[in-house]
Amino acid sequence: MTQQGKERYNSGVPFSYMKRVKFNCTSCGECCKNLAATIEYIKNDIPHGLPGVDLAALVEKFPYKTDEAGACEMLVDNKCSVYKDRPVFCNYKKAYERYPEAASSIEDWYSRMMSNCNFLIAITQRPQEFIVNEPYILDHDE
Repeated sequence: MTQQGKERYNSGVPFSYMKRVKFNCTSCGECCKNLAATIEYIKNDIPHGLPGVDLAALVEKFPYKTDEAGACEMLVDNKCSVYKDRPVFCNYKKAYERYPEAASSIEDWYSRMMSNCNFLIAITQRPQEFIVNEPYILDHDE
């Protein structure tokens, strides 16, 4: 975590609150099935990148290959076979914890990720049930 991130956590958003904000993933798997497209989008289509994030380095450090269709090699039966140890690139909460300056809040970060998800869902013509909604906040710690 960057020094700025440590200061933000120490003086801004408490960890207990961050634990309660949840990304509303619908488990469509499109981010993993279209990993090559996602990486290209990040490298080429985010014109100014994300503040504080070295996108090129993050992409270059991605440890897995894609198959001929562009799917992550760790996707097995539409599930991530390394989910508990997945790279920061694949873990929205860890990515925000590492790069908090990339968004004004955890909700803003999740909203950006939601847009990316819904773009993939739209271009792959997944059913509407997979559309990702705004992040939600638990009324208690899990």
